Amino acid sequence: MPNTVLTLTLTVLSKHRSALVNEILPIGQMIFYGMQHVLVMYAGAVAVPLVIGNAVGLPVEQIILLISTYLFICGIATIAQSLGFGSWIGCRLPLVKGCTFATLVPMMLIGK
Repeated sequence: MPNTVLTLTLTVLSKHRSALVNEILPIGQMIFYGMQHVLVMYAGAVAVPLVIGNAVGLPVEQIILLISTYLFICGIATIAQSLGFGSWIGCRLPLVKGCTFATLVPMMLIGK
């Protein structure tokens, strides 16, 4: 009986195998997942300066400058992470670097 359960389990697992790590997806899926990744990164990179700028009481022009600066720095960090410099900077993977919400409260308190 235990061998039957093991065989049945292995058969089910082999039929419902997850995607291989090195599998290359079809171009449509790659574009869809890439756009999803960029939109999530963009929303995170814009939300942090908006919250900080409004909490500190910055004028609209400075909030726009803060958002532009965040996007520029996120782009530079993404390029550095993706391409790598030497053996000590970047992991050479297509990672998008963004802003963190962890420092949101301390930055708002410092700004007031």
